[in-house]
Amino acid sequence: MAKPIKPTKPTERRVRRTEDTPTALSYQLDACRSRSGITAMVVADEEGNLLAASGDRFVCEEVAGRVVIAGRRIQEFHGTLLSPEQHFDVQMRKIEIDGAPLMVCAVGGNAAARNAEISRGADGARRILALAA
Repeated sequence: MAKPIKPTKPTERRVRRTEDTPTALSYQLDACRSRSGITAMVVADEEGNLLAASGDRFVCEEVAGRVVIAGRRIQEFHGTLLSPEQHFDVQMRKIEIDGAPLMVCAVGGNAAARNAEISRGADGARRILALAA
């Protein structure tokens, strides 16, 4: 005779939660980064200010400060950013939330991983910032 099936609780995929918007954005970027093995992820405003970051702080600040130059003119960037100390393989996608342009960037790893995590990071940023509004 078959055993009756016990109902199970739904599994919560998000392990860390917070009401603090910058922390929630950073958690989202952490999840993207750990899933793909990329070096860093950034959400920055059009002035190059970090709104959220995951990965080495120096890398995040350098990328945010440099990608803003390209982000003013284009929607997406795939390429290498140079700094006096090193170079960064970067993908950037500009998104708009409540009329404000934001840049979501992925650094390191391969192009396919950066592309996938940029999409996840952008979707997460939209969701988190919509809840904060």
